[in-house]
Amino acid sequence: MRVVHNVANGPNVDGILDGKMVLKGVAYKAISDYLEISSGIHNLSIYVSGTDKLIANWGLNLASGYAYTLIVHGLITDLKSIAPLLLQDNLICPAYGKAHVRFVHAAASIPGVDIYAGDNKVFSDVKYGETGNPTYLPVQAGQVQISVTTTGSNQVALGPIPLQLSSGGIYTIIATGLLGDTTSPLSALISEDSKGSCIMMYL
Repeated sequence: MRVVHNVANGPNVDGILDGKMVLKGVAYKAISDYLEISSGIHNLSIYVSGTDKLIANWGLNLASGYAYTLIVHGLITDLKSIAPLLLQDNLICPAYGKAHVRFVHAAASIPGVDIYAGDNKVFSDVKYGETGNPTYLPVQAGQVQISVTTTGSNQVALGPIPLQLSSGGIYTIIATGLLGDTTSPLSALISEDSKGSCIMMYL
């Protein structure tokens, strides 16, 4: 499991799993490496880094043999809104010449959105706290421009963002930030989840 700090304007945090610190000083927008964790039920607590100030605490149930991304999202101004979004990752290599793209709406201030690749709508009406459908979209590798609009609108809220998709690449795009906020404006976190491993397998 890897963890994403997606609470805009939130402080650096420490992650305590089953009483043991596993992440220290994690900043907003940081995506951790994958942590190897046993299957079963675990307790994760998030603290302001270096303090005993608890931000949130959850139980997680992890199945054996799977990879997960845990996105911590919500508003720092309302601690009750901070919640875990636990996603199961599919790291199976795409077909040669293809890439897989997953979009996650985790920008707390934004209603439902549509996502475009160039002029083509690829995900429709993705609500806050959800992923696009299909979860992993197979697309042609190469250069693409990603834009985000509010659902049913032609007004671009984010983008266009240039994205170079590698053959065999698996990408997660996470909408983050706050609309109209100057410190943490609406933006996107982009992670290449396969990190070249699929290219090596093709060879």
